[in-house]
Amino acid sequence: MRKKLYQPALATLAACAALFAGPTLAGVVTSSWDTTSPVSIPIDPMSGSGPQIAGVSGWSNTGTGGKLQSATSIDYSGGMGVRNITEGTSSPNHAMDNYGTTDSILFSWSEAITLSQVTIGWAAYDADITVLAYTGAGTPTLTGMTYGSLTSNNWALIGHIDGPDSTYPNTSTGSGTDTVLNVASTAIKSQYWLVAAYTTLVGGTSLGNTTKDYVKIAQLTGKWDQPEPPPSAGESVPEPASLLLLGLGLSLIQWNRRQVQNNS
Repeated sequence: MRKKLYQPALATLAACAALFAGPTLAGVVTSSWDTTSPVSIPIDPMSGSGPQIAGVSGWSNTGTGGKLQSATSIDYSGGMGVRNITEGTSSPNHAMDNYGTTDSILFSWSEAITLSQVTIGWAAYDADITVLAYTGAGTPTLTGMTYGSLTSNNWALIGHIDGPDSTYPNTSTGSGTDTVLNVASTAIKSQYWLVAAYTTLVGGTSLGNTTKDYVKIAQLTGKWDQPEPPPSAGESVPEPASLLLLGLGLSLIQWNRRQVQNNS
């Protein structure tokens, strides 16, 4: 008998609780973007919804005084590389490298992310990289800057990442072995991330490695804040109605309590 008497009150209380719970925040989500051939801009996440890579551009310090100039960013089966104006088309020149001049790729997302991993899809000699994030307002401009001036122009050095040189041959033929490099932990969120062949021109602590690096980027992984989904039709309840339902639920609980006492 008591069980039956409590059932209406419990059902009402559950309904009230559901009304006040509201939608759940999705929180931080991790996504990956494939940068191997064929690539078309924008680049969607490999699974699920999320920010797109809205732009990709190659850069190299081939200008007078080491100033940055636009270079050709190329995607191959092994990943995305760079060929600057001083380089030919033969291997390994189509990779992003630091031999003579230093190449880099600017990735632009549709919304801010925190870059957490860079996957090297092809490399020769060594696979060290340098990662920076833009912390300024608006869209960054690299033309006419040097690598050395980036950190004084709203670019934060995230770190130099030591790739496994023993994995790759010391020849221009290279190797297509995938290697995941973990980016240094950071709380920085940005729409603009610059990935370069390892260079101390931007500052930071040297890796102590003088082997030249030729790399192609096959995949990028990062974290982003998934917003709270909008309420569906009928999900939102006006505040007065919510209070009325809560009051009704409490009244039913008291009524059930009296009934139980009377039937004891």
